[in-house]
Amino acid sequence: MYAIRFGEFVLTRDIEVLRGQEGAHIKASYQLAAKRFGLPWNGRHYDRDAPDASDIPTRQSTMRVRL
Repeated sequence: MYAIRFGEFVLTRDIEVLRGQEGAHIKASYQLAAKRFGLPWNGRHYDRDAPDASDIPTRQSTMRVRL
């Protein structure tokens, strides 16, 4: 599944390693999207108790996931 999604084969079955690799890919995706649309991006910082306190790109990506 990982190879299909990201175009890479992994040599481990350790779920923590896979999660870390997936997280790195998602982070790179956020960076590319921000650059493409001319938005500042300093990482995704989200507080579940105060979702409106985060920056606009984080709020937008969170809203997209909720829908």
